[in-house]
This record gives sequence, structure tokens and C-alpha cells, in this order.
Amino acid sequence: MESQVRGQPTAAPVVSPPDFSHGEILVVLAIIGVIFATIWLVVSANSPKPKPKYGPDPAQEPPHKQEPPRTEYWQAPPVQAEPTRITSLRQAYEILGLPPGRITLETVRETYRKVIAQYHPDKVAHLGKELRDLAARKAVEINLAMQFVEEHSKSGTSDHPHAA
Repeated sequence: MESQVRGQPTAAPVVSPPDFSHGEILVVLAIIGVIFATIWLVVSANSPKPKPKYGPDPAQEPPHKQEPPRTEYWQAPPVQAEPTRITSLRQAYEILGLPPGRITLETVRETYRKVIAQYHPDKVAHLGKELRDLAARKAVEINLAMQFVEEHSKSGTSDHPHAA
């Protein structure tokens, strides 16, 4: 109630705010934050989920969002119409990208690792089907060339430069 002094109303007494330390204010703010976070989690957990635009079926995805089919390295390459036949070291070196002549087996192996890495299924998985098939055929050809070189180096045939 207002008190009157000489017939004039006076203002209500001023109440000073309680004295809080900074630590107490931080604790109160943290508690308020936890309350709001809890409310948000409860509301978001109970709200309906938005329906996906294209559905869960990957076939419904637009073409630019579809991932190319993965070719695993242990899958057999597509069957060739006519298998490659390696008949000479010159042909094997040509497939491996080596010049004809006396080349050490270690050099052939290093070159083989570099060349076969270019045609590995993981390296060409993002390309079109035709290019993946071409890479698989080329990888088979490179493997056959390397097998031919290694067999002729082990057998010690006279036409092979690595012979002992």
C-alpha cells in the first residue's frame, strides 16, 4: 500500500535485487540450458520424421545421385570374345609398355605393378560400364603378359634374356 506523507502519495519502497555471485549465475544458466536441451530432445523425438523425397529404394534416386555399381577386385572380369594369346617376349613387353631388349626381371615387375595399378577395379569404378569392361580386359592381358615373362624366366629358355 501506498503511504501518504502530508497528503501526497509516496512510492513503494525499493527492494534491492539479491546479491548473486558470478558462479551462482553460471550454475543457473547451465540449469536453464539443460532444461531447454531436454525439452528440445523430447519434442524432436516425438515429432514426425520428414518423408524422404525419393524413398528408401535406390532405384528411385535421380540419376545424378546414384552411385556407380562397385566392382570388387575378386570378381572375375567379363569373358572376352577371343582370349589374348601371348606368344613372344616382344609381345609381352609391348603389352607391359617396355622396350624390346635385355630387361631385368625386377624392372619388369616394377613396370607391371605400375601398369596394373592403372586398371585396378577400384580405380575405374566411377567410369562407365564400357570403360570398366575395357579396363578388366586390359588387366587380364597385362596379367597374362606378366605370367608369360615369369614362366620364361624360370624355365631358362634360350630365347629369354633373363635366362641363367
